[in-house]
Amino acid sequence: MDNTLINYNKAAEHWAQKSQLGQIDSVESLKEFYRQKGDYVGDWLVVQEWLYTEGLNFANLAPGAIEVLKTLQNYGLSVIIVSHKSNRSAKSYLDLHTPAREWLAGALHEVDFDLGKDLFLEEDRSKKISRIREERVTYFVDDLLEVFLEPEFPREVKGFWLKGKSSESPPANVTAIQELKEILQHV
Repeated sequence: MDNTLINYNKAAEHWAQKSQLGQIDSVESLKEFYRQKGDYVGDWLVVQEWLYTEGLNFANLAPGAIEVLKTLQNYGLSVIIVSHKSNRSAKSYLDLHTPAREWLAGALHEVDFDLGKDLFLEEDRSKKISRIREERVTYFVDDLLEVFLEPEFPREVKGFWLKGKSSESPPANVTAIQELKEILQHV
């Protein structure tokens, strides 16, 4: 969900402006700024907390998301969201599930999507993979290659990896894509 359906680039830009960090235009450039600064882990926890709560006010739905979701539903496919999303932030213990649900409710209003039964926010990667297996998912999209590399990840699931700038190669059951709309070429 984060960085697949939700594009935080405008939120990262807003954070940089309000924090007077200079020209930042994406989550990746914001991460790079904090990596170079030094205390990446501590700083990033603060930023991530803001991105996943207040920052959602500046986030956008990923390009092509509505088109892809509507097309998949028109093909007769059920669409669910299975995401690794901690209930609380690590630093200040802020609720992360409620803002995510509220944001998705607004962003997905054009799509026949029931957040009560079609959204699964799992506390860790292992539970996310268990949910993928339990729900008998056929296709799965993620921005993290390591999800598909987990030994427990079901090999019968066709994966789509939003690879960004990575030069890594995915396993055979995973197709590397740059944007969500590419999924429609493979389904």
